[in-house]
Amino acid sequence: MAKDEAYRRAEKKIEEAQRIGAKKLDLSNIQLTELPESLGNLSQLKELDLQDNGLTTVPESLSQLTKLQSLNLSGNQLRALPESIVHLSLLQTIDLSTNDLSVLPESLGQLKQLQSLNLYLNQLTTLPESLGNLKKLSCLSISWNRFTSFPDCIWSLSGLRQLYAIKNQITNLPSNISNLSNLEMLYVGGRHISPHVKFTSGEHGNELKSLPPELGHLSKLQTLEVEGNPLPAEILRLEKEGKLISYLRELAQQGDKPPRLFNEAKLLLVGPGEVGKTWLLQALQGKMPQGGNNSTKGIEIAREPLDLPHPTEKDRTLHFNCWDFGGQEHYQITHQIFFSPKAIYLLVWKPRPGADPDLIARLERIQLSAGQSAKVFIVSTHADGNVPAVLGQDALRERFGDFIEGFYEVDSVKGPEGTGIAALKNAIAKAAAQLEGMDTPYPVSWHEAQIAVRDSKKTTITFREFAELCIARGMNADSCEGLASVMDVLGNAVFFGDAPQSDEADVKAEENLVVLDPEWLAKAVTFVLEDQKTRDNSGILEHTRLRSIWRKDIKRDCPGYKKDIFGFLLWMM
Repeated sequence: MAKDEAYRRAEKKIEEAQRIGAKKLDLSNIQLTELPESLGNLSQLKELDLQDNGLTTVPESLSQLTKLQSLNLSGNQLRALPESIVHLSLLQTIDLSTNDLSVLPESLGQLKQLQSLNLYLNQLTTLPESLGNLKKLSCLSISWNRFTSFPDCIWSLSGLRQLYAIKNQITNLPSNISNLSNLEMLYVGGRHISPHVKFTSGEHGNELKSLPPELGHLSKLQTLEVEGNPLPAEILRLEKEGKLISYLRELAQQGDKPPRLFNEAKLLLVGPGEVGKTWLLQALQGKMPQGGNNSTKGIEIAREPLDLPHPTEKDRTLHFNCWDFGGQEHYQITHQIFFSPKAIYLLVWKPRPGADPDLIARLERIQLSAGQSAKVFIVSTHADGNVPAVLGQDALRERFGDFIEGFYEVDSVKGPEGTGIAALKNAIAKAAAQLEGMDTPYPVSWHEAQIAVRDSKKTTITFREFAELCIARGMNADSCEGLASVMDVLGNAVFFGDAPQSDEADVKAEENLVVLDPEWLAKAVTFVLEDQKTRDNSGILEHTRLRSIWRKDIKRDCPGYKKDIFGFLLWMM
């Protein structure tokens, strides 16, 4: 549509609106590049839609529309607004999205009736201080601009209920956010752009690396989207699970008790039998190897502590919950139950003539069960022996990539002074410091609840009982599952949060188990694997046999498993 035709069409619409005394006028998407001066004659107009045109300026005549309550100028080519916009004193909604605005007039802050201001997709780096006077403003979008920080005027908008601020370069969310006591929705990441606008794919965050605990003081906050920011993985996980707001409220509830890091990680030693896993762990602990040549039994999971200094923070110690697995081949399947993401693995092997044919299979099992967030060291023992540790490192790197953290040759006979021990300790500490979630602070109540659970000295605890212990220590009810998952990642428990949601699990959420003794769980699987009738039946387990397989039996060292957890155990297997 040519320019003059669009202009004439707009004039006709204006004339018609004036004739009938219309309170609403739609001049959207007609390729207007200039507004007729006659627009100023529509003194009765309350709504004006000028979106999706080619306007580069706003005429002074617009200021004559003193009864205007809604103005849509989105999708044009505006570079500035006139100061005369102050005359639109009844304006409640103004949409300036998708323009070329780099500055806004101070007079905008005098529109005391303004409730919604959409500035999405412009070139703004700051806002007028006067906007802080808009006490009735309930919805503000500054998404897709060039902000590197939040303008201070925002923290004076006490009536704000929705704030959209994604796709900028904002590096800090200040504690002043607590001033917005009526805030219900905050978007600093995710997919939402502004009211009524969404992208169907992609993440649009900022540069936030942390969130202020003051967010927890916003009692009306219902929606918080942070996806797409370089935040700790645990924070992003909490958001994905819908528990981030609850977590932040718990931080706020701690008062003068600052949140703390757990500073813990799970370290798993896996590999075939009789390769020296237990001796290696003792050497890492600073001990001389003990125990002769007795190897860890197949279903044993020896859990030992290991403390190492943080590689860059001198006053910080990393505590490792070490799991030393028995190596007998036919028990390997039980070990996969305990493979966790965000953990350190020492895949231990003993050099022998020819390559270890099971090494790749073991790597694949770890990768399948733990995922790419795990960090695996391939450690050859007996480095002082006469057999060289020949391994196709390049081929393994090509196949597994960064999943393999490194290759190390050690000898544990001399304990902590043994070949390669010091270097391996440094490498473990460095890898642990980079684990997802290692730098995530948690409320003091989470720490106290974990201690209470561990001090219970129980083999297992139902999730209902677990939650009761947590709540008694000041945790929110909807954070209890988060702590159970954290304890699983840190190596303090075994917890399958998805068990109650599975169609295969005959167990309710509150009856799900938090397992504090992993051997109890490993034995349950082992008794099934060792059941002769199941073996004779080509490995097909008849559920009617479970009472017999899992009955208490001192001779078999079976502790006995109650019928009400059969569903959980079957799902887990």
